[in-house]
Amino acid sequence: MSVAKTVWMLAMAAALASMSACNGKPSQAAEERTVEVVKAQEAAADVVSVAYSEASKVAVYDRALASVTQAAVAALEPNESVLASVARAAYARGDTETGLKAYAAALARGPLSADHTLMHGESLLAAKRPEEARAVLIEGEAHYLSDLRFAPLIERSLDEDPRFIPEVRTLKSDVDLDAIKYLGGGSTIVLRLLKDKQTIGAFKPKQNRQQSDFRSEIAAWRICPMIRCGFEIPYNQHVRLTWRDFDGLYSRLTSEKQVAYRENLEDLVFIKEDGVDWVHGTLKDWVPEFTQLPIEIGAFWRPWLALESELTALEAPATDILKIIRKLHPSGERLERELTQHMGTMTKRDLARQLSNMLAYDFLINNWDRFSGVKEFWGVNCQFANGHIVSIDNGAAFPKTTNEKVDKHLQDVQRFSRQLVKAVRELDHDRTLARLFPEATDYERERYETFWTQRTLFLAYVDGLIAAHGESAVLAFD
Repeated sequence: MSVAKTVWMLAMAAALASMSACNGKPSQAAEERTVEVVKAQEAAADVVSVAYSEASKVAVYDRALASVTQAAVAALEPNESVLASVARAAYARGDTETGLKAYAAALARGPLSADHTLMHGESLLAAKRPEEARAVLIEGEAHYLSDLRFAPLIERSLDEDPRFIPEVRTLKSDVDLDAIKYLGGGSTIVLRLLKDKQTIGAFKPKQNRQQSDFRSEIAAWRICPMIRCGFEIPYNQHVRLTWRDFDGLYSRLTSEKQVAYRENLEDLVFIKEDGVDWVHGTLKDWVPEFTQLPIEIGAFWRPWLALESELTALEAPATDILKIIRKLHPSGERLERELTQHMGTMTKRDLARQLSNMLAYDFLINNWDRFSGVKEFWGVNCQFANGHIVSIDNGAAFPKTTNEKVDKHLQDVQRFSRQLVKAVRELDHDRTLARLFPEATDYERERYETFWTQRTLFLAYVDGLIAAHGESAVLAFD
């Protein structure tokens, strides 16, 4: 049975029970009516039993809301009010999963009202589900950007999320992982962590190769929800393990490539704690399936982000771009197949917004390593999966000095997300530093100040475009 149908059956039973409930218990008449309506929708006795059992647990609804619910039940049409009723009652009794199902069912019907969205966000925060609350609230904020109630709740979701700035996690041999395998990563050391022969994540350790820094990579993940980046970045977490464990786990694999890669480990930087050498780094979630979006082929996306082009053209399918990718990329046929699968029904507008956001993001954090100058590697740093750009490697982020590459690429963008620009404008200097670089070193503070300068330059660029062309033209995306 579909989620929407299950939630709807629960809504009918719950709403009828609520109309004559006393201390949360339905009357005999309500019981009979509940069974009658449920049987009309679904003959399976076990489903009826589950629906009624859930309904009998529901707290008494607000009377005004119940009257709206009754009308919807009579019409056998699950509207937003019915699903909001189910969600509110579910959250009240600690059933977060049913609340989330009701949210998904309501969202499938179209954007929710601001009040309905805020109810879900606040309820998820109360249930200590900050990550899910943040996703709900960011989605709602995009539709109601002038509603000042969303931003403080999103800030709260960051403050209350133990995954956002967790304690350093210590990885234990044969408990958290049982082998370490080379992965490569171009000019930086990147490894694959394994457990029971399955990859559990990519590990970028602290190293003396200056083009990458693991704390910067974690900061690059953290800033994404802060500026409403709108594309995907795998979760990054600060972890450590002893050099003794690291060396032993790496030695368990003995392929020729594994042995040859060992010489790279000479560039690891250890941190000595209580006389023990530790290997610190970032453990990033593994992305099992993705393809490349060759952003280097600017012919397909630059017109989308230029003010002189027609916005109506962006309503066409994103897959229209695949012909030019097939023609110009050395692996064009493969990418055409893979991107067709991963793009699905998304429009050019959906993709244009993400590209605009990513280039703004790269400018802000000085990520100069997005574009490859080697044709065979086009798209290698712009991954794509299931309708979203996925930025897997952000190790070049937050350098101390700026790079002219990010300036050049920002000039290609004249259309921006209203939500992203607002979030960047509202960043607080000290709070943002504390979130991106907790207990920052002097060097990290210097790099952060470079970021803050980039923020100032970014806003000046956007404001200059607005002054010349108007806000509606420049802030063309939600």
